[in-house]
Amino acid sequence: MIEPLECGNGAGRHDADSFSSLAQAPDVQKVRDHYYVYYAVSTLGSQTSAIGVATSRTMKSGSWTDHGAVIQSTPDDEYNAIDPNLFEDDGDLLLTFGSYWHNLFQVHLNYNATEPISDPRNVAYEPAGNHRIEGSYLYKYGPFYYLFYSWGVAGHYDTKMPAPGQEYRIKVCRSRFPSWGFVSAPFHLNDHL
Repeated sequence: MIEPLECGNGAGRHDADSFSSLAQAPDVQKVRDHYYVYYAVSTLGSQTSAIGVATSRTMKSGSWTDHGAVIQSTPDDEYNAIDPNLFEDDGDLLLTFGSYWHNLFQVHLNYNATEPISDPRNVAYEPAGNHRIEGSYLYKYGPFYYLFYSWGVAGHYDTKMPAPGQEYRIKVCRSRFPSWGFVSAPFHLNDHL
């Protein structure tokens, strides 16, 4: 059994002292000989957010080192720094993230996967309505990169159901490149054969 991560609010060490929620939306990946857990710190509906990272060689309780914030967002940014997903592509480390606002963004990370070495770049955008896509996951199959994400009205299902067709769901788009050129379906998973 994996013990809960006890890393505290590492984002607070990087000028984001106003966070009052716990770490959420974890993404765990193994890079070389360490496990990395990326986590978001935010409050619902806020763009004042941060993505932090902690590392461990074993994933055992007490073995984690919190490195603090990797990226942060404020109301002045186009993006919201939540819902992280790390993807390694031939040694290149890409962190895809975002929710609402201008949707999904991506940065290239340094060799240690602890800080960006590029500016955030928009990789997916839903122009209609309130731009409600989030929770990205990047995956490679054959020559294509598939970007999965959640779309639709999230939350408050106990008090108000979304309009038909607006329900929360998973969508996917794909590209021949991990950082740009994503197109929505229709496409067939075996197009590359």
